[in-house]
Amino acid sequence: IAFDTECRYTLWNRAMEVFSGVNRENVLGKWAFELFPGLKDSGEDKFYLSALSGKTIVAESRPYHIPETGRSGFFDGYYSPRHDENGVVIGGVAIIRDVTDRKRAEASAIEAHRLSFHVENTPLAVIEWDHEFRVLRWSPAAERLFGWTGAEVLGKRFSDWTFVVQEDVEAVHQVGKRQNQGKEHHGILRNRNYTKVGAVVNCEWYNSALYDSDGKLVSVLSLVLDITVATRIEEPLRKSE
Repeated sequence: IAFDTECRYTLWNRAMEVFSGVNRENVLGKWAFELFPGLKDSGEDKFYLSALSGKTIVAESRPYHIPETGRSGFFDGYYSPRHDENGVVIGGVAIIRDVTDRKRAEASAIEAHRLSFHVENTPLAVIEWDHEFRVLRWSPAAERLFGWTGAEVLGKRFSDWTFVVQEDVEAVHQVGKRQNQGKEHHGILRNRNYTKVGAVVNCEWYNSALYDSDGKLVSVLSLVLDITVATRIEEPLRKSE
């Protein structure tokens, strides 16, 4: 884009039309800050004025919102002055680059890192299953609780190794069936599990199922709490009632 010393647009190319959703016929000759009041609200006007004062400046990751089209996101702007043959500033030019996708990717990466950090450091065992109920994730807390390493169980169904106490297998199967049918998005199940050394632990499983846009099961995330001690305390209390 280009603008004169009054910040009226003199150039608005095809790429800017695509980026903004606004045609050049609707902007050429018009005052930038009247046409787009958000430029002042966001402080973008200072970059225009810097260019008109003879400075070249880079504005990175600037937020934008265009009410006329509803478009919003982030852009990088490279502002420079325009001079006449005598070196007098007669306006400014800006190269605008849409970086919305990059910013969203960065935000997703940060969120993924944050989630991974919490998963790896939570005291609850975190186990993720795919749509066929094979282990996708086996957190360090799961290793500590059950004894098996991720390498030993990744890709396995719970029935592929001695993991669930036999009397509780049917209840676990029923939960999986409801999740697969889309009937149980979230649920809590208590059952007994074996550790690698053959000990039995009472566990409370907090299950959350993820589905795609067609309603098909994608994965199940399980947060597992060891309630063995609590169960031992509860049992005599129930008997005494």
